[in-house]
Amino acid sequence: MKKLGVFLLFFNSIIYSAWYTGWFYRKVITNSFAAGGDLTNFPLLVVISNDTALQSYASNNGYDILFTLKDGTTKLAHEMEYYSNGTIIAWIKIPILSAIEQDSNIIYMYYNTSSSSDQQNKNDVWSENYAGVWHLAETSGDASDSTVNARTAVNKFATEGNGIYPDGTLDTAALIGSGGHFITNDRLETASFDLDLPMTISAWMMADGTAAYWTSYPGSKAFGGFSRCGQSDAASIWKVSDSSMQTRMTILTTNGSGPIITNTALGKNNQAFSTNQWVYVTMTSDHTQTRAHLNGRNYFTTNHLYSDLMYKSFSWNIGMGRYSLPTFSYIDECRLSSVARSTNWLFTEYTNQIDPVSFRTLGAAETFSGVSFSSITPYSSPCLANENTVFTLNACVITGTIASVNISWGDGQSSAYTPGIANISTENYSHEYTARNNFSVTAVVTASSGMAATNSTVISTLPYRFYNPYNLS
Repeated sequence: MKKLGVFLLFFNSIIYSAWYTGWFYRKVITNSFAAGGDLTNFPLLVVISNDTALQSYASNNGYDILFTLKDGTTKLAHEMEYYSNGTIIAWIKIPILSAIEQDSNIIYMYYNTSSSSDQQNKNDVWSENYAGVWHLAETSGDASDSTVNARTAVNKFATEGNGIYPDGTLDTAALIGSGGHFITNDRLETASFDLDLPMTISAWMMADGTAAYWTSYPGSKAFGGFSRCGQSDAASIWKVSDSSMQTRMTILTTNGSGPIITNTALGKNNQAFSTNQWVYVTMTSDHTQTRAHLNGRNYFTTNHLYSDLMYKSFSWNIGMGRYSLPTFSYIDECRLSSVARSTNWLFTEYTNQIDPVSFRTLGAAETFSGVSFSSITPYSSPCLANENTVFTLNACVITGTIASVNISWGDGQSSAYTPGIANISTENYSHEYTARNNFSVTAVVTASSGMAATNSTVISTLPYRFYNPYNLS
């Protein structure tokens, strides 16, 4: 029987996680396993659409939304890329996204309209070896960098005005929220900054299949790119169609005397690079090898050491094709890292981002069944002996009522009350002290659910009251 009792206690602790203080509503999110091994401090994408609980109980701007570990109280850093009317796109820093332990991948999303302060900490989400992160979620202007580096990518979209091409824009539907639509020489350009090996370059890209764009350029053209120096020299990743219409995945660099192109022809009309299909293109380089990845899988590897990747005097461009070739593409979620990300990291990014809804299971809305008890406060301080001292208790419940209030006044006396209401914050509780002293006052507020909360304060009493005191010096 003792063994059974231990088992039941353990089982109970799994079901009922603690609650984040001051928040009344939450949902559990169970995420898929990492691919091929645990990942540390992984920025997880969570997308939830038209959620009725968020519509009813979250603030209009979503600032009250926060995330915790499964314990319900350990707050996680998050960045909200988008929130409106119950739809959220958020990046959450997961300490360990496990490949085998489900509990490690369970988080809670809390929301509560009574909290108006912004709960985000986007710089911390991208603090682990990220040199730049551009979501391209802006509706106009420049593209902001979510890392602490604040490396803004300046908008250098061209005004076409030739009747064939529309102007490019950042305000276009993309894989993750909104992104950039790049036409001909459109680009976003950062200031120059240092980024040595090792490194990882990554971006989501999709070719714009509008026929008129392609027939007007019968030769080579770029599907889109993310490159150092912006055009033909150094550290670029591209989807390219050459003059024979062979689709290629290309890494372009220089060795000081001219361009070196490492690429693989995928063949004409290759499904991987078909128009109107998003692909995840990455390049990793360390001091031994450079690898190209397509949709999270290693596509080709070269032992060539790209010394130009260590150049420090150039900017980074998003958009315009190599050798100033026109680009007709959609681009989203561009990142630079100061480490060579592992294949399992990149593949987990791919599976999480290509279908974030399938990557997680969203639980039902939960309402806090306990007591929110934030303070116990005397009406005036210091208090006076032999007179009633009035206290207010800022306490309430969301479901049921407050069944009892038990107060220990700190002088050996105690009082019990049965309010039977949901909110006692406007009620008064009084006690008369008979001596001058310091007293520790403790109150226990119990809900009809049986859950209770405790709070306390220290007060001081004076032996008598001063009436209209004058300067007695």
